Amino acid sequence: MKRDVHQRINRFSLKINDKTLEKEYRNASVEDSINQFRYAYIMGILFFMSFIIIDYKAFPEVASTYVNIQLFMVVPVLILCLISTFIDAYKFYARYVNLITVMAAGLGIMLMLIYGAESSNISMVYSSVILVLMFLYAFFKMPFRDAFIVGTTMVVGFLYIEHLIIQPSEDIYLIHIFSLMCANITGASIAYVMEYQSKKELLLKKTLSESVIKYAITGLYNSHYFYKFLVTDI
Repeated sequence: MKRDVHQRINRFSLKINDKTLEKEYRNASVEDSINQFRYAYIMGILFFMSFIIIDYKAFPEVASTYVNIQLFMVVPVLILCLISTFIDAYKFYARYVNLITVMAAGLGIMLMLIYGAESSNISMVYSSVILVLMFLYAFFKMPFRDAFIVGTTMVVGFLYIEHLIIQPSEDIYLIHIFSLMCANITGASIAYVMEYQSKKELLLKKTLSESVIKYAITGLYNSHYFYKFLVTDI
């Protein structure tokens, strides 16, 4: 049984070979995680709002620019995404809404990096990328492949901008490369295991439920299935 379950999941993309079951998993996953998504949006709003205080301390020369990026770009997107979770249509578009959230946060951090290139404390910004990666992999339950592409693109983009504009020392740059790559790989690995285990559990439940209502040899429905639906119909 377990071997059959393993064969029904693509180990690279983590998609269930049965498209109907894949769709069922997506819908169930979103419905079970809406409160988790709301919590993530609220925490994101609070984090970016708290950064305003830190910005005035660490980046006084560009603090006003940073505040504008956070208050008029990132935070509004997070608020709109939070509101959308109370709309029925969110269940069907949660994947894309969560993606927009992560992209808005990542773009905001990259803009902060560009505008604060001359600041002596600019290296502090890279820790924000790790925070966004945590939300991407741990809270939003995006498909592993999509999440990994987004996370890797964000890390590469950040490192490219840092190398092109800030031009840090070789030692500092290597530390940032190592830290961000490790954070991305670790987050992706955790997301992979979580999604694989969730889908494996779904398939095992489906297999067990079928074994209760069908004969193992013939595959035909048994008396248990008959009486169950007979009582329901009556």
